[in-house]
Amino acid sequence: MIYFSIILKKLSITIKLIAILLLSSTLLFGDTRAVPGDVVITEVFTRSNGNIPDYIELFNMSTNIQNLQNWSISVYNTEYILEVPDGVDDPWSDVYSLSPNSFMFITGFDGYFSGDDSTVYKVKGDLRLIEDNPEYNADFHNFVTNAPRTEEISNGVWARFTLSHIQSEIELKDGNGTVIDAISYENDEYN
Repeated sequence: MIYFSIILKKLSITIKLIAILLLSSTLLFGDTRAVPGDVVITEVFTRSNGNIPDYIELFNMSTNIQNLQNWSISVYNTEYILEVPDGVDDPWSDVYSLSPNSFMFITGFDGYFSGDDSTVYKVKGDLRLIEDNPEYNADFHNFVTNAPRTEEISNGVWARFTLSHIQSEIELKDGNGTVIDAISYENDEYN
């Protein structure tokens, strides 16, 4: 009986030590995984009459750098994974890295940004510009290549989605499928 009591005390002490180590490592190093509300959808822009693409703007409310690689945007239950495709030579190591208190916008499938001086603004990961990719668009590639000036927008990335003018439900999910933020909108102007 005494032997059993000693084993229980040792087991209890071991469990307490493990708990203390886990707690202290979380306090020292922080848990950098996003929880709902860490990254929020701050703006949604649906197609304009011009060439401006649909886009979703995100903001990192947390104090941690959030890596959105393999996260997804769900538009009316259709998931679009934020990933670097196989075979892409472009150095995209930090394309989905979102610093604390920073914005990122994700542009949709169609359109582009341009300035009054005819500058065409590109975002990272626009697969319409990468030959040998199924999303490659030769006309768009030629348009960008022949533009008088191009510039890359550092906090913008491309994804293959389109938004409805009328209404939509959008969810931002982490790589485990946890909904980090969600919004819905309805626009009576198009009804």
